[in-house]
Amino acid sequence: MDFKNVVQNRRSIRKFKPNIEIPLDKLKEIVKIGMQAPNMANRRPWEFYIIQNRDILEKIVMEHAPGEGWKKASALIILCARPDLQEPLPENFMWLDCAAAQSYMLLAASDMGYGSCWIGLYPDEHKMQTAKDLLSCDSIPFCAMAIGIPDEDVKPRSAIDTEKIHII
Repeated sequence: MDFKNVVQNRRSIRKFKPNIEIPLDKLKEIVKIGMQAPNMANRRPWEFYIIQNRDILEKIVMEHAPGEGWKKASALIILCARPDLQEPLPENFMWLDCAAAQSYMLLAASDMGYGSCWIGLYPDEHKMQTAKDLLSCDSIPFCAMAIGIPDEDVKPRSAIDTEKIHII
């Protein structure tokens, strides 16, 4: 697909076909594309956890995302922020950088033919701590991305609102 079609056709998928494994090299490719996202002063204040372990995946999903469809995702990618890598810049840029990486990964998954949806963790202290404990990490869980083969047909829709475009 060309870029415009990827953007226009990407939808949030919340129901996945069960028992389908995505090759690890494809998941790593999605993460590597996320690492190409623009970030303030090239600080790259992030790290990524690819979760294929069903127990951990289901614990994170059950804690943070309503509905049974999420549990059937083939994998989760957890994007964590690293304040230590952001210094000496203000911490607020770190969240923008992570959001850019997340967007790139969602688009990459769509381009590869996978369904995906992000699950917000930041700024909910409980959600962040639960994910942090399950990952045994010191970084700050920003979001999770469920990835798999869609088990629902979500039609593309236009989000274009020309009333929000201002020419000065």
